[in-house]
Amino acid sequence: EWEKSILNKVHLNTNFINNLGTIWANMIEDTTWKVSGSAYFEINPSDMYTAEIVNATKTYGPTNGTSKVGLMYASDYGFAASPSAWTTILYNYNKTKNTNWMYMGYDDWTLTTRKDDNRDTHIITSGGKIFLAYVANTAAIRPVMYLKSSITYASGSGTISDPIRIN
Repeated sequence: EWEKSILNKVHLNTNFINNLGTIWANMIEDTTWKVSGSAYFEINPSDMYTAEIVNATKTYGPTNGTSKVGLMYASDYGFAASPSAWTTILYNYNKTKNTNWMYMGYDDWTLTTRKDDNRDTHIITSGGKIFLAYVANTAAIRPVMYLKSSITYASGSGTISDPIRIN
């Protein structure tokens, strides 16, 4: 379970935070992460969002020390594609990878578990679709965090030559 996982407790919410340094770590908001999902990967991003967030069965946050850093939700990946793709089922998202700014071309874990078996979680495959995978498999992770509302945009467009700067 996410609450007890080494990835969550040690790698993300201890090591990663400590290596950021105090100034950067203090810019990250404590967050309540919702860890739920669907028994299927053949649903669209909106239905996945409802399963993950609206109908969440488990939440973890500041009271158990796992609140700073998490992973993206499967619906985050779904909604990162062009809006014309949002009615596409996530299993077929390989057809939308060229319009999805989150597509990286490798297997990538999400925070979205399988509703009826927490040994499986939704993964973005190297081909760009969402699929279920056993949690002992190897895949990349992308730490996700929310900045505090006091952190403001300073400049930048978000490209490699013009990165976003914050105050």
